[in-house]
Amino acid sequence: YNTPKQYRDYAMVDLPLIGTLSSVKTELDNIVPDYGTPMRGGIYKAINELSVNGSSDAVKAIVLLSDGDYNWYGDPLARGAGHYPSQYSYRPTDYGNLDQGYYIFDGLSAAEQNLSVYARHKNVTIYSIGYADNISSGGRSTLKALAESTGGKYYNGTAANIGAVYTAIAGELKTEAGVDTDMTIF
Repeated sequence: YNTPKQYRDYAMVDLPLIGTLSSVKTELDNIVPDYGTPMRGGIYKAINELSVNGSSDAVKAIVLLSDGDYNWYGDPLARGAGHYPSQYSYRPTDYGNLDQGYYIFDGLSAAEQNLSVYARHKNVTIYSIGYADNISSGGRSTLKALAESTGGKYYNGTAANIGAVYTAIAGELKTEAGVDTDMTIF
């Protein structure tokens, strides 16, 4: 790794949307693998980033690559009981794989706690990729539900097909953006 990275939070935005291609490549080179899959927190932050810093006329999409079942922050689809962070001192790491419970995000309606609903309300499409043999059927069905309920697609990713998966997603986004549109693919 280029530099040791210290994560300040369980899910974070490493680089705002205003980054340049070179800064994106640098950030990607600086990613350090960690444990835990804070899918709910990551999706929430990605939707907010697109809403706050995204261009109003741009196609807004999240490409979610997961190598494991969600755990930290709980269920992205908000199934089960929700917990406020202050309630019983809940932390994002208090959730295990496929827990039927979730960390409640302030400012979202009860319906929007299901992040596919929140994404739809913010006109964000989710494309999800399950990229590991150890993702359970429940984990894959969650990834599929997140994508399909927002107008996106779910893909089974492997080392052999990951390039083709990203190319397919880029093609769909370009088609959605319409004719006479420029698109930069990193």
